[in-house]
Amino acid sequence: KTTHKPLNYLSVEATKILMQQPNIQDKQELRDLALLALLYDSAARVSEITNMKVANVLLNGQNIVQLFGKGNKTRFVPITKEVAGILRNYITTFNLQNDDLLFFNKSYYKLTRKGVTYILNKYVLRARTSHQDLFNKKITPHCLRHSKAMHMVENNVNLIHIRDFLGHVSVATTEYYANR
Repeated sequence: KTTHKPLNYLSVEATKILMQQPNIQDKQELRDLALLALLYDSAARVSEITNMKVANVLLNGQNIVQLFGKGNKTRFVPITKEVAGILRNYITTFNLQNDDLLFFNKSYYKLTRKGVTYILNKYVLRARTSHQDLFNKKITPHCLRHSKAMHMVENNVNLIHIRDFLGHVSVATTEYYANR
């Protein structure tokens, strides 16, 4: 086994501050908030988010997203009412239909990994101006996945539940978070 480098994740406070950065009165920033909030809340991988269609968001009282992950596995992940509300507002504002990609760039093409990283960095830089101490390391989209997992561990969520939530095959992979 190799030694793992330190796990990079945001505190609960830093996560909240990050989500407060986009101005939802601006259409593009509403899209950005929907993207970042869903990326964190679902602990999705970037590829899972960029491949999502509107039809993969179930907001009819269930508040669940359908993710297609590694190994062509599908998992259904619950999201909070708050994130469901952000998504509902975003979908309505952009008049998105079921077959549409959920997230896209200004040219209406599928977002790339670089595009998602660019969006995240935009708001990390904003947050860093007033909270340097909370954003003093490199933040990547995968860092939001790690953050959600660590917040679940900190709240004593059962490791089996976290494993299923993250889409891990083995609980041994999930134990990595518990041993931090």
